[in-house]
Amino acid sequence: MVYMRKIVWIGSYVSEKSISKVQELGYKNPASVTSQANILEGLETVTNSSIDTLGVLSFKGFPSDKKIFMPKIKSTHGKGAEDILTSVVNIKYFNKWYSKLSLKKDVKKYFEKLNTKEPVDVFIYEMRSVCLEMAKTIKKINPKIKIHLIIPDLPQFMDLRAGQLKKWLKRIDWENMRHNMEYIDDYILYTESMAEYLHITDKKWMVMEGSINSREIERPLKTSSSSKNKFIVMYSGGIKKNFKIENLLKAFELLDDRFELWITGSGDFEKNVIEYADKNNKIKFYGFLSSRDELRELQEKATMLINMRDPKEEASKFCFPSKLFEYMLTGKPVLSLKLMGIPQEYFQYLINVDSTGAKDIAKAIERVANENDKCRVEFGMKAREFIVEKKNNISQAEKIYQFIK
Repeated sequence: MVYMRKIVWIGSYVSEKSISKVQELGYKNPASVTSQANILEGLETVTNSSIDTLGVLSFKGFPSDKKIFMPKIKSTHGKGAEDILTSVVNIKYFNKWYSKLSLKKDVKKYFEKLNTKEPVDVFIYEMRSVCLEMAKTIKKINPKIKIHLIIPDLPQFMDLRAGQLKKWLKRIDWENMRHNMEYIDDYILYTESMAEYLHITDKKWMVMEGSINSREIERPLKTSSSSKNKFIVMYSGGIKKNFKIENLLKAFELLDDRFELWITGSGDFEKNVIEYADKNNKIKFYGFLSSRDELRELQEKATMLINMRDPKEEASKFCFPSKLFEYMLTGKPVLSLKLMGIPQEYFQYLINVDSTGAKDIAKAIERVANENDKCRVEFGMKAREFIVEKKNNISQAEKIYQFIK
């Protein structure tokens, strides 16, 4: 049955046709790209509709990124849905102001063309001031349009090591976002704690912590590791100091030579990881992998996967680690810190470690290594079955559909 309301997406969705282009420009945010693609594809399947997207990419600013000017990128996906990524002048601090004007121009042009009598749902992905400003623009064009805000992270708990100027700018940004939230009709939150922090009333929000793409479930599964002589632990994701990555590296100074640590990703602690890898041949650093196939291939060769983040950090309440989906899909056991942002239903499928201390991490890894292969495979496969059945993008999109209709 076709959903009788038109759906439009505003965020930073990148179609498969445009991924290589944005990577050439220096854009690195695979978690966001995957999350948006999964939800969008799920909604299109559930509502039997095509969803146009408008968006803007966020860059660090030249010279951290390769180019100063990012041209507008137009493409299509699915059954002819239109995708527009607006142009960006990539000069630090100036880029946000320009992006807002550029996206606003595209949004006004798009919505002014729509039939004002046609019911419309707009999904805005992420609490970014650039995108939230569009809620105000859209409501001025047509107050009857319903706007749903999807919040995977709270911005004030991101980039915690920012300098004083950036912190001051973030406070101004936050006030602007709070003001524009009055144009939001309801919320899809990645953690329950967000509702309390944002003071959202009960009937206006639901929790949907992300999803795994149903197409990935169909991939052939490899549950055996690449080496029978080595116990390979793999971490992939943000390489950040506040994620306690150094403690993971120190844990491998305590483990014997049958253990190896494989790391992929990028972040502010990257140089330190390289230094540890140079001194310890048990640690292998693969850098940032732009290809998901290449990343999956490495994960399938590992014996166990690990999720790192400091549970004592307040930000952990407001963040669901999306890497858990790709980890659990491998059918390998997953070791994870017990973060408040992870719903309780997940923990029976994870090997929990309560402390980020190097000794505790090393002991937890040894405990799993001492299990026989059969037990490890059975545990990993139960975790896979859980996300395949309960957390695929079609079932998660169905929950969103039931919430908004």
